[in-house]
Amino acid sequence: MYKKVWMLICMAGLTTVLSGCEKSQDGTENQKEETQTKSVVENIEEVFLHAPEGKEIITDYKKFTAPQEDQSYHFDTDYQYYVTSTWGAAKMEDSYYVDENGLIMVLDSGTHAKHLLCAKPDCSHSNYTCSAVIPNDSGIAYYKGNLYSICNSEYIENAEKGIIKYSVVKTSLSGDTKDKEKDILKVAMADMNVSADGYTMGIRYIQHRGYLYYVYVAGNIVNNEEFYMNGSNCIYRIPLEGEGEPECILPLEKGSNSGHMFMTAEGSYIYFVMANEQAFGELYRYNTESDVVEKMNMGEIAAECYTVINGKILYKKTFDAKQLYLYDPMTDKEEMFADMSDMSKGDSWDIHRDNNRIYVYYTDTKAKEAFFIVLNLEGDYVQKMVLSNQFEEGSQLTLSFFAADESNVVCHIFGTEEYLYFEKSVIE
Repeated sequence: MYKKVWMLICMAGLTTVLSGCEKSQDGTENQKEETQTKSVVENIEEVFLHAPEGKEIITDYKKFTAPQEDQSYHFDTDYQYYVTSTWGAAKMEDSYYVDENGLIMVLDSGTHAKHLLCAKPDCSHSNYTCSAVIPNDSGIAYYKGNLYSICNSEYIENAEKGIIKYSVVKTSLSGDTKDKEKDILKVAMADMNVSADGYTMGIRYIQHRGYLYYVYVAGNIVNNEEFYMNGSNCIYRIPLEGEGEPECILPLEKGSNSGHMFMTAEGSYIYFVMANEQAFGELYRYNTESDVVEKMNMGEIAAECYTVINGKILYKKTFDAKQLYLYDPMTDKEEMFADMSDMSKGDSWDIHRDNNRIYVYYTDTKAKEAFFIVLNLEGDYVQKMVLSNQFEEGSQLTLSFFAADESNVVCHIFGTEEYLYFEKSVIE
């Protein structure tokens, strides 16, 4: 059950860019608007169709270097592995910030109450001046007391003629301030995909230890010859603080689908799958200490069905597999972690985790149940945790939000209005 995350960019001025000349009052053609647009377009960064240079790739596990830096989790700076969401979410000390279609909802961890971040009675919640609006984003990430997202810059600053610009935007936890930190991409409107709603761009990203790691598709990409147009289909990183330009970590292989890519991070490593159209692929990790990419010798796995625990990779080989495997990159050893064939007759999907539990999401259309099989970190069965038993046979329920803190497991099934809370004292 893989998930795609896309950012929809609706733009004004499409007709101006694509229509060419206009007639003046005396009947002569007025080239001024077109000339101005061309001038701006000619000044943007070069549109390249070849892959930029990435980091060195190490395939021999014997050459992997063990990390020397602290590998323990740090709340203020690290990727929040215990919070997963299709549309983006971030954990605060006593609440969650959840992106619901571009509006930030706040979930109170103690009372379980939910409210919109904006409290203005006369607000339409339709533009970035609203505290709850993260304009045209595809997720949020927490870092040192602020939220970060990648947005279309015209919602923060005046738009440039004929140009779409994407930037890292920092938003305060109150939502009252939204500041552009730095640009990551500048594209001519005429080079973008055009849909009925305007221009579209696909992008996914995470934050870890002061860097934003991201991959995007931007441009009229219709075949592999244009695969890297505007720097598309490459994994980049950019520092959130201070100076620094986008840095290419790894160009994806032509034919890969960045919409299926799931990134995670732990300690000194950033993990990602080079996924194909069927959402299967091989796993890589970027070693931030040695500044190289290390390719795992695991074969193809389900692109979004893996997690990392203390440097070892827990994964499923297919989306509906009942077996979980554990792979140690430093020894190149794979072992069976858990066989859940006898635990349920349903279909197995996503894997989630917290500090001491594994949660494997299942749906059983015959029993009309959506639930988790809960395991400990040794792979032993703990219990079954039912989320829903009210959906029709033949359907599948998409889990759009999962989180686990000290007291609760919190879940949200897409299409419903309530967030489900499970006391961890009952589970454990």
